[in-house]
Amino acid sequence: MSKSIGKAVNSNTTRLHLTAGSHASRDEGTCALEMVAWLSGAPHTDRPTGVCPIIAAFVRGINDSANESTRDELIPHLTVLIGTIDPAMQQSRNEFFAWQAIHAAGVVLRGEGKNRFGRFLGASTTLEEARGRAERIREIMRGREKGVERHFTPIDRALYHAHRAANCALWFARSSHLPFGGATSMTPETASADSSASVFAIAFELGIAEAWSMALQATGAAAGLENGAAHRWHQTECDRHGK
Repeated sequence: MSKSIGKAVNSNTTRLHLTAGSHASRDEGTCALEMVAWLSGAPHTDRPTGVCPIIAAFVRGINDSANESTRDELIPHLTVLIGTIDPAMQQSRNEFFAWQAIHAAGVVLRGEGKNRFGRFLGASTTLEEARGRAERIREIMRGREKGVERHFTPIDRALYHAHRAANCALWFARSSHLPFGGATSMTPETASADSSASVFAIAFELGIAEAWSMALQATGAAAGLENGAAHRWHQTECDRHGK
């Protein structure tokens, strides 16, 4: 089935097109998750069954914030989402997207000329450390700015979401014994992925080209992630970038 789907994507790439937001029907447009539903033969929806809700939240976020000229580059990466639902993988995926948020926040810092802070954040060895460093950098940056605007700079927003992504992943790691695994209306199971997508959206706003390639790679990597491999992925990325 996957081979036939792949052929359909490859042969129809010039005709397929992604748009932001959800749609009542394909005649109105198709977002990334609605296209996944179509590719898998499911009814039109942006929440297709069989797709991990955590990965779906991230893809939905980057689809909606992507540049119109590049959004369709998501299409070849969509088939890997089919059949990814796996409750046993949720924590690994939460941690993976928390690390994605940390790395994306580092890209924002460097993009805004704060290279030292970007390296400091990216060199975190644990999510606990990354969470603390994100908050510390945010405090320092706010101390350098004046007025209410300091709360709405790209850096401040990126660090807020990176901190939240790490915090939520840590929360779920210690709350599996609670009802719904600790998920609440304030902290849904997709919280880390949602916050990670928000950091990428800020990088997209700033026109940081590196962020889009990172987001595309994250989509495939999350689908193929082995249980407990999120931290190893982070270490590999640090080694690759010399952090």
